[in-house]
Amino acid sequence: LASANGLYLAFMLLGDMLFPLDKLPAWLAAAARLLPPAALSNALRASLEAGPPPVASILITLVWGIGASLAAARTFRWE
Repeated sequence: LASANGLYLAFMLLGDMLFPLDKLPAWLAAAARLLPPAALSNALRASLEAGPPPVASILITLVWGIGASLAAARTFRWE
């Protein structure tokens, strides 16, 4: 449970939810933009501003979702 909370906090910090990505070092901001929380927060923010949906953010979220589902299905065992 502690590791899940730590991962949640890291995703919140790197997900453009608590701090803007512009305040991070360039290399860390570039990596954070490819994480699902940053892409999801970008898509949600754009939908609240009544602008066009950010296709790149939606694709990043979909790729992570499909990839995580496939990895879980491939590695999960009942035994």
